[in-house]
Amino acid sequence: MLCLDFPGHGLSDGVDYRKEAPRAHTVAMIRELVAALSLDSLPMVGNSLGGMAALWLAVAEPGLASRVVVLGLPGSVLPGARPDLALAALSIPGINRLLLRLPSNVKRSRALLRQPLGNVAVARVPEEVFEIHYLASRRAEFSLTLSTFMQTTLRWRATRPGVVLSDAEMGRIRQPVHFIWGESDIYGAPAIGRHAAELMPHATLDVRPGGHFPQFDDPGGCGKSIADFLSCQALVAAQQGDGADGPGV
Repeated sequence: MLCLDFPGHGLSDGVDYRKEAPRAHTVAMIRELVAALSLDSLPMVGNSLGGMAALWLAVAEPGLASRVVVLGLPGSVLPGARPDLALAALSIPGINRLLLRLPSNVKRSRALLRQPLGNVAVARVPEEVFEIHYLASRRAEFSLTLSTFMQTTLRWRATRPGVVLSDAEMGRIRQPVHFIWGESDIYGAPAIGRHAAELMPHATLDVRPGGHFPQFDDPGGCGKSIADFLSCQALVAAQQGDGADGPGV
């Protein structure tokens, strides 16, 4: 199992998306990772922006993403997604960098994550998660990446052209896709995932209690849902004589 940090997140280098188109840059980044690992393809599991990246890749490079699991609403990639006011404010040049420079601490990180997590999940998340969120958000690379990503993908609470997958693009995703959606996701209802799943030839939707991070609300249930999907699809691929996947991302 491989875990890829989004640019600017964790300890990764930042990206100025005013100079790099987010969709093209994301696809190229994963393409280069797969090539560097000498893999032909791999299954992908992504939450939020990770799901957005996986779906972008599934459209642009059908041979690389063999199977896709999306946890929570995948960023702004599906029609109907709507950022809250906090994310919308990060789309305004100048204001976004100012907001990201405001004094912060672990308590503020918990407060910022309370709404997308939901009351149940926020009580279950270890304190270390909020500490990591706070420390990572203090990095200049994070501020540069997040502010420019938001201002190049959003225009206030609307999505900029080229970010959202069209119905035609979703119809061309032939890989198996499994959506795991929190029924109370603040960025969009399960109906958004249901519409996307109906357009994709081999997609399923698993709606679970919880918010934007269903893996925190129901870790055991989400883990089983992912494992069942991946193992089932791997068996189908083997029976059909497809090439074996490499490690998942």
